[in-house]
Amino acid sequence: VKAGDSWDALASQAKPGDEIVLLEGLHRSATLEGLRGTAARPIVIRSADRAKLAEIAPDREGLKLVDCSHVRIERVLVRNARRAGIVIEASAPGRSSGIEVTDTLVVSVEGLVEQAGLLVLRADDVTVRRSRFENCRGSSLRIEDSSRLRAERVQIRNTANGDDALLLLGNCDELAFDDLWIAGPFSTAL
Repeated sequence: VKAGDSWDALASQAKPGDEIVLLEGLHRSATLEGLRGTAARPIVIRSADRAKLAEIAPDREGLKLVDCSHVRIERVLVRNARRAGIVIEASAPGRSSGIEVTDTLVVSVEGLVEQAGLLVLRADDVTVRRSRFENCRGSSLRIEDSSRLRAERVQIRNTANGDDALLLLGNCDELAFDDLWIAGPFSTAL
């Protein structure tokens, strides 16, 4: 994907094992619906240069996955989103699962509704690994009615007041946190 190109339509074209590679430059936000890899052959969304983060331009959401399964997001940067940096959402139980967010940075989410760095809605089996969330006004991680969430080596930092570092709403089960670092002024850490 070249900087500035629309890439929402790639969801209908990608097959298990494919990679959506974000070339250097500032990318448009994207909503990908129905992106489906397999456990053995996930679909990967990543920066072309593995030494740099691919930056997604500010918008309502930076990257939104709806009813997707077995997708890995790697080395992505989202700044100044208004609702959420990354959204993982299911329209019905079981429609979004097997999502991994790795080596990703979300900075400064503020303005609309949830104001979350990562928003997970009705999804199953989500892993967040080696990622950082900074200055997200509402909550850095907001998990609603989701199960089997794992956060490993995740950093949450605010320099200004934030509401919640980690917010769990509704029925959330089988949660695991390993090396979760929270710093800065929050009304509630967890």
